[in-house]
Amino acid sequence: MTPDDPKSEKEVVLNGNQPVSSPSEENQKGLQAALQKISQEKPHILHEMMAMGFSAGGNPFQQKMNEGHVTQVLDLVTKHDERQYELSKTSAVADSRHRTLTTWFGFIGALVFCGLLVFVILIFKDKPEVLTPILTGLGGLVTGGLGGFGFGRSIKKEE
Repeated sequence: MTPDDPKSEKEVVLNGNQPVSSPSEENQKGLQAALQKISQEKPHILHEMMAMGFSAGGNPFQQKMNEGHVTQVLDLVTKHDERQYELSKTSAVADSRHRTLTTWFGFIGALVFCGLLVFVILIFKDKPEVLTPILTGLGGLVTGGLGGFGFGRSIKKEE
């Protein structure tokens, strides 16, 4: 403040609107009494308040940052977003291919199994003593495979 300034030293203008006076001795004594009471009753709260006060100064790197640094950070973020987008596209294509292959292998496996079943029935239709154990085994294979497939799916969903 300059000596020509009409405001007293105790008055400070905040936001250009209202003058705010500096803390009086009475306010300072009250503040000291409150801090002492807090430190005696709940010292952890005082520690938290002090930690917040120390961290209010900010990170020293923030004080040294300039416009060029902000531009670099924005460029890096943009490149990162582009890479993430490309990665998600690539993984979506890979997932689609995996689903397609799984579907085709399942379809081909079912056709082979049906073909084997028809072949066995046609070859051994006159020999029930051979056909019964073969069909029982194939039935067990199918029910076991479907049960294992369902069990594996239910475990994946739980994780």
